[in-house]
Amino acid sequence: MQRQRFTKKRFLGLLCYFGFLSVMLVLVYDYRHSQQKIQPIMPLIVQNEFTFVPQTPVIIENEVIIIKPIVAVNDKIFASGEATVPVLYSIKTDKPVIFLGIDDGLKKLPEALEFFRQKKWPMTMFINQQYYKENVDYFKSIMATGANIGSHTISHPDLSKLSYADQKREICNSQEQYQKDFGSKVKLFRPPYGNFNANTKLAAKECGHIAIVHWKATVNEGLIYYQTGSSLKKGDIVLMHFRPKIMEDLKAFNDEITKQGLTVQNLNDWIQ
Repeated sequence: MQRQRFTKKRFLGLLCYFGFLSVMLVLVYDYRHSQQKIQPIMPLIVQNEFTFVPQTPVIIENEVIIIKPIVAVNDKIFASGEATVPVLYSIKTDKPVIFLGIDDGLKKLPEALEFFRQKKWPMTMFINQQYYKENVDYFKSIMATGANIGSHTISHPDLSKLSYADQKREICNSQEQYQKDFGSKVKLFRPPYGNFNANTKLAAKECGHIAIVHWKATVNEGLIYYQTGSSLKKGDIVLMHFRPKIMEDLKAFNDEITKQGLTVQNLNDWIQ
């Protein structure tokens, strides 16, 4: 009888031991697996100081890196080292500056070219191949006034509806074409319609861009539309298009920045 009680006690002890060991193995596996799937975001390096982004994880799901948009802050950003590119709506600065991006390239009006020759704005032209290829020299002439080129895809699709592979093809192929037509790679990318997702940011990074450029205000048919407030603010990024009424848009924008005492700056110079 004593031998039977000892055997049961030993059996229960072994059962508890192996149960505890199994739980520990599961916990160790889950911990090691999570460490392989989560990587910290690198810090943004800002002029004269370091601004560290909180350690929000970059989570890899189905081979796609998911990361919250990083909005530009302070006077100058060094965007290298990020898992994906930051998304810029404005640059936080106390300096009286504004940034202008004109999209597409549909209308190529001589009077607009003459206006740019007078103003010599270092704006960014986010043009795509289907519009600019018919008159590359027109945009080269605008570049000669101080403007620069930004990427805007080959065929102007809604990137948020495309696969990662198709997005990368649109962005990378346009990068190669800009270099061929204008002599240099471009650093800034603006998605058509302003639509993007995690795949867009990853593809833009893979194609050599350092930032996705959105906007705080738009100018259309002589009117300025603001995301917030009722006037342009220092550091705002403004959207315009090469459309039939671009002269009305340019006049409205010029009147507003003159009233606000703002000067158009080259966004490329504020991001390294």
